[in-house]
Amino acid sequence: MQGVVVKNMSFKLGQTLTITGIPNSEATHFVINVGNSEDDLALHMNPRRGVWMCVFAFNLTHADVNVLLSSHINITFTKEQFLVALPDGLVIHFPNRQRDENYK
Repeated sequence: MQGVVVKNMSFKLGQTLTITGIPNSEATHFVINVGNSEDDLALHMNPRRGVWMCVFAFNLTHADVNVLLSSHINITFTKEQFLVALPDGLVIHFPNRQRDENYK
């Protein structure tokens, strides 16, 4: 089943993207991509129950991923990095390696 897909939404330097929702109880994962196209990603997050996968190989515990799948996250975009704030207060820093100031 295809979930919610948002395309052609501008994400500019200094903005914060808030993603809120309660996924289907049978959901095993979700994906967040930020970039200029599907082939040109600046940030790829793919949390799954029990495993956290992302471009920069950051690992969280099973409990952390379950919290992430049942609440909200904030992604703040700066020139140097993406700051991903999780519901438990943890903030993960992902480098903005492309250094763009606007992603589509």
